[in-house]
Amino acid sequence: MKFKSVLLLGLGLGSLASSAVAQMPEPMPAHVQKFLQQQVGSWDCTVQVMTLPDAPPLEFKGVMNCEMVLGNQFLMQEFYAKMPETFGGGVFEGYGLDGWEHQRRTSVGVWMESTPNTVFEANNGEVSEDGMNRISFIEAVDPLTGAKVKKKGVHRLNGQDEMTYTESSMDENGEEAVSLNILFQRRKEAAKWEKAKSFVAPDAGVKKFLEHSLGRWKTNMAINPAGTDMEFMIEGETHFQLVCQGRYVLGHFRGRMPQEFGGMPYEGFSFDVANGEERGLSGMWIDSQPGNGLNLWKGQVTKDGKVAHSKYEPREGAPGRRGEYYLDGPTKMRYLGFVAHGEEGDHLEMTATYERLPEKAKF
Repeated sequence: MKFKSVLLLGLGLGSLASSAVAQMPEPMPAHVQKFLQQQVGSWDCTVQVMTLPDAPPLEFKGVMNCEMVLGNQFLMQEFYAKMPETFGGGVFEGYGLDGWEHQRRTSVGVWMESTPNTVFEANNGEVSEDGMNRISFIEAVDPLTGAKVKKKGVHRLNGQDEMTYTESSMDENGEEAVSLNILFQRRKEAAKWEKAKSFVAPDAGVKKFLEHSLGRWKTNMAINPAGTDMEFMIEGETHFQLVCQGRYVLGHFRGRMPQEFGGMPYEGFSFDVANGEERGLSGMWIDSQPGNGLNLWKGQVTKDGKVAHSKYEPREGAPGRRGEYYLDGPTKMRYLGFVAHGEEGDHLEMTATYERLPEKAKF
């Protein structure tokens, strides 16, 4: 067993499921690791937003903290800015994750922000062999029109203490128009700001469902991979908190694999947000298993806010997956993860139970 590992895919809010017993994937390429590691630290940011073609860009200042997370498999970015009156004032927060997906052999990332009517902006791209530049391609939804848009991002590291990011919109002919420029200059100390204390959601059911999860939970997961006679347990804790000015709920799971799989630490992040559809919910799961990449899903919450159903976006070569989440009173939650298993139908491969703990998680 020493050459094998359980590859895990998240199937819901702060939950995990085993997809297969497979060979351990190759580690993240050295040049990708170098690109991510060089960004660790805190940065002062000068942001320029292009509006009209002949108008000067609108500019504002912000700060960003970056750290490696999930066993150094992803770079987490937290951005904060007090917006000028030209942008309507208020506070803007963004949350990003960049890493590596083994299956597609590509650099992947996702961006979330406090802007209303936006959800996950996933991207994939390529890092230069010297680990100093990354070109990414982004598929997003225009928050004003609801139309799908394509964008290109160019991220350059100019030594240890400066980097730039340029984002361009792309039309159907591939023509590019710069829409965003950011200059990052390294700070000596990490930036701090006050986080939101209440969840923002237009739907009462979604709001009730996600607010219920906030806090610290003892988490037990029973895993039964489809097509095997294997069963095992993962125990740990999950801490759910608000990010992006209360638009998203971040779940952070920390536990340990069973001894038969080496007893290694295991971590995962979930992000959940109201997606603007009736009782609609969108989410994402990433974990510390090398090369697992990003796993996105969409779902719906019942009117009473006590049950949520989710379905994962299909991934090449992987079976379909769905999940069911139940709020079993003020101190308990439960998650069931299913995987499509041929003619046998859906197989229950993971059951997770959550029991509320009295104190905040101390990771």
